[in-house]
Amino acid sequence: MSITFKSRAQMKAMGWLFDDVRDCSKCGAPVQWARSPRGKNCSFEINDPPQFHSQNCPGSHSGSANSFPPWPDDRNSGSRSALAAPAPAPAPEPNMIHMEALTLAVKDNTTVLKELVQELRQRRTSTAGPRS
Repeated sequence: MSITFKSRAQMKAMGWLFDDVRDCSKCGAPVQWARSPRGKNCSFEINDPPQFHSQNCPGSHSGSANSFPPWPDDRNSGSRSALAAPAPAPAPEPNMIHMEALTLAVKDNTTVLKELVQELRQRRTSTAGPRS
C-alpha cells in the first residue's frame, strides 16, 4: 500500500512539518525532509505531487550488497576525507544530566538507609535482653 498526497499544502493541513532541502546520503539527489504528524522523519522528492524519496532512491536498501555505499565514502570527495577526525560527541541533553544526578542521589540515599537499618537492628538486639 502506497500513501499518495496531492500537494504539500494538503500535507501541511494534515499536520506535516517541512524542513530544508538536503542531498540524499545514498544517491545524492536533492530531497526535502518532513516530520509526519506522528513525529517520524521522512524524505520526499522535490517535485509535486510529493512522493516518498525512498520509493525512488536507487541507493535504498533493496536487499542486494550493491545497495550499500562503497568504503571509503567517495560520494562527497573533497568535502570530507576518509581520515577526517570523528565528529565530537553530542552534548548530553539537560534531562539526561538531571537523570544522572537523580540516580546518584538515590544511590546515596539507599546507602544511608541501609546503614540506618543496620544501626537500628544492632540497637534492638543490644537492648532486648533474654526473652522469657
